[in-house]
Amino acid sequence: MFPPTSLSIAEEVLHAVPGLVVEVQKLDPLVQRAFAAAVAAKDLRGLYDKIPTDVESKLMPFQRDGVRFALQHGGRVLIADEMGLGKTLQAIAVASCLHDAWPVLVISPSSLRLHWASMIQQWLNIPTEDILVVLPQTGGSNKAGFRLVYSNTKGDFHLDGVFNVISYDVVPKIQSTLLDLDFKIIIADESHFLKNGQAKRTIASLPVLQKAQFVVLLSGTPALSRPIELFTQLQALYPTVYNNVNEYGNRYCKGVSTSLTKLLSSFSVTNYDYLL
Repeated sequence: MFPPTSLSIAEEVLHAVPGLVVEVQKLDPLVQRAFAAAVAAKDLRGLYDKIPTDVESKLMPFQRDGVRFALQHGGRVLIADEMGLGKTLQAIAVASCLHDAWPVLVISPSSLRLHWASMIQQWLNIPTEDILVVLPQTGGSNKAGFRLVYSNTKGDFHLDGVFNVISYDVVPKIQSTLLDLDFKIIIADESHFLKNGQAKRTIASLPVLQKAQFVVLLSGTPALSRPIELFTQLQALYPTVYNNVNEYGNRYCKGVSTSLTKLLSSFSVTNYDYLL
């Protein structure tokens, strides 16, 4: 990566070229912080070989690149490959590289909890009793034999599995427990569930994610329509960089009116398509 500190050196060199007029625009403070965070991230690619052989052999080349990218950036990353391209396997591979930081917390939509438990057991060959799944109420089938804990039971319950799978909806109920447990590795599947900064699950999840040492966010649709939908997900990864939603909005979401728009608005025209 081009070191931000080299900008001043580059500017001096360019100014020294005879007949060349150079103006170097200073980087936005938000961009400067993002660069600084990227440079400061510890490169963990040396841990790649810790992936179990039977897992690594099943990775496609782009998935291997995704795992290395996550490790290169200190294990805090958003993997936004399209649906069906194996984001789950990439996240499991990243977690396997960080074995020394286990246990692992997985946060997913309610419908994917048992799927995640099955994928973890399948790829990492972890005993089913070491995979704990939090469900909303008793009942239902558990043929695979995972350890089940029910969030509607009275009193505290323990998340003491090697892998612990919960839903976004349960995070507000057990946030204090999650913060006390201090998980070092968290995988948040379908992280666009956090795009609404005012939602209870987002407010409860962000401190938990920000406290973890390693965070892997997964979403094939991290932002469907507006850049602002990325803000809370970026905030989960780099809270000291993305700490002001107004600053982020002014840089990435500020609308710019075109000359045509200004002209049409001056005539109080509401149906632009008719004129165009």
